[in-house]
Amino acid sequence: MILILWGVSFYTLYVTIFTNIVIGLQNYIGFGLLSVLTLLWFLKIKRFNTIFALFLLLGSFNVFQFTYSTITIGSSISFSGIKFITLGVQPLCSLLLLLFVVVYKSQVRVVVQKLLGTDQESLDENESELVHHFYKQLQSKTISELHSIVKEPDSFQPACVDAAKKIIEERESQKD
Repeated sequence: MILILWGVSFYTLYVTIFTNIVIGLQNYIGFGLLSVLTLLWFLKIKRFNTIFALFLLLGSFNVFQFTYSTITIGSSISFSGIKFITLGVQPLCSLLLLLFVVVYKSQVRVVVQKLLGTDQESLDENESELVHHFYKQLQSKTISELHSIVKEPDSFQPACVDAAKKIIEERESQKD
């Protein structure tokens, strides 16, 4: 999804360089935040998905943008005749946010329940679902790849580390 945003950003820069279209402060903010987000992705920050979802949510409400055009439902804020912020909807970020929610629905559910303060039993059940999700995903990994996940727990979600430990224990017990 980050690559899609970079593609649109580079296209926007291309269009503004070779046409009379002018981009605003929101675009430059978007490009800067996208650069920071890409750096966080490369560094494999533990809460990257949460940060990315917040990034897409803010982009959906046009706090910053990546395209040279905007579908605006609201209005804009101007200072001295210069348009500063256009309040509206950005279809690209909205669609990417929807795709993100579909792809990471179990993780999104856990975060939303934590934000809404649901009971501990529901949180434990969702954590168990998340461990099971990672358990299925990690089945194809080699034992050395699983050990690298366990050795760097800060680089992965706790449920992923728990699933890797479980698979390692199962494989080692099968050897005996």
